[in-house]
Amino acid sequence: MNFKHVLNVVRGDLWPLLKERGYVRKFLLLPLIVIPLSLLATPLALRLAAADNSEAPAILAVDEAHPLPASLQRVLTDGLPSAGGFVILPVANPEAYVAERKAPIGLRYGADGRIDVIARQTTVGGAAMVKRLGTLLSFYQAQQLAEVLGDGAALRAAAPEVRVVDAATPAEKALGAMAFLIPMVVVIWLLNTVEHTALEISAGDRERGTLETLLLTPVSRESVAFGKVLAAGAVGLVASLSAWLAVVVTGWISRLLPESDASLSSFDMPIGGQILLTPWGTFGFFTVMITLGLLFAAFILWFGLLSDSMRDARMRLTALGLMIMLSGLGLQFSDALASEGWIYLVPVLNGVVALLEAAKSTLTPTALATTVAVNTALAGLFASLAARALVRGRILPGSPQV
Repeated sequence: MNFKHVLNVVRGDLWPLLKERGYVRKFLLLPLIVIPLSLLATPLALRLAAADNSEAPAILAVDEAHPLPASLQRVLTDGLPSAGGFVILPVANPEAYVAERKAPIGLRYGADGRIDVIARQTTVGGAAMVKRLGTLLSFYQAQQLAEVLGDGAALRAAAPEVRVVDAATPAEKALGAMAFLIPMVVVIWLLNTVEHTALEISAGDRERGTLETLLLTPVSRESVAFGKVLAAGAVGLVASLSAWLAVVVTGWISRLLPESDASLSSFDMPIGGQILLTPWGTFGFFTVMITLGLLFAAFILWFGLLSDSMRDARMRLTALGLMIMLSGLGLQFSDALASEGWIYLVPVLNGVVALLEAAKSTLTPTALATTVAVNTALAGLFASLAARALVRGRILPGSPQV
């Protein structure tokens, strides 16, 4: 493999693409607008909804067959500074009323003093209402204990104060529920950029006839394959830099937004929305993006050379995009996955998890090294397979297989 030939292939593939203004604008500049909007829109909307849920009165459907005690009704109606009150609505069947979405939450006070809370907890609003009602019920229980035990040591022993200490890193606290959006948005953008470039210089060159011309020159097929991988990888590198800058811009914008803690008393976990990349997190984030870009470039190039046309290649690569989107489901269990060392041996998924850990500043050197090694090794393997696919008999029908 001749290094000079490799560079000539890279230059020959990149120059026509970079001359297209639409290409640069679409794949390199657009992320600076799209990614911040994607990362900030959902957390901001949820934060506003949380603020509304924590203060605005809401309907509480109560079983009319079992009226509430006056003291409990007073607490639920008046509310607290940290949890707004409710408008109590007596109904025959609180479960049906909540299921039909006529009320966000319901309550049944049993004859034995047991309290049943009725809510649709699979929704964000339902979970918020459960937390809000739970705060008021806890206050009511403390009042009842005070009446029975008094205000002294007996009360403190029967109902000790419970405090929750958050051990998350500052970056984790700032990200909150926004965390899973970062790797998904960035990786999908990287895949789309590299896919477009790799298919253009493989299946596209084959359709235009330029690949056949290249194979008729003295340049070895290894030089052609690795040159094309580097060309697509270079675009992936620039796309990675653009995506990283977009994440940084998102962080700058997010710091201008109001803090979320004051308006999120109705949630068990912060919605977040701020990105605080540390120097190590920045290094890990960018390094993982580079290796993922090379892996995508090598695989798609090999796939494109085996396909009969651009259309055929794009249709078959739909499965790759779907696989990456499905990997986002695993981010719900990122804490458990990150603690298992084997996850960093799984291609692509290791990068998605590593990007999330880097954004949270919890990526370990071992996890980063494993991710980089696995993805780089696979990129080299697919580049070699792409070189083997560059057989003149396959590209040029009737030519000898060399």
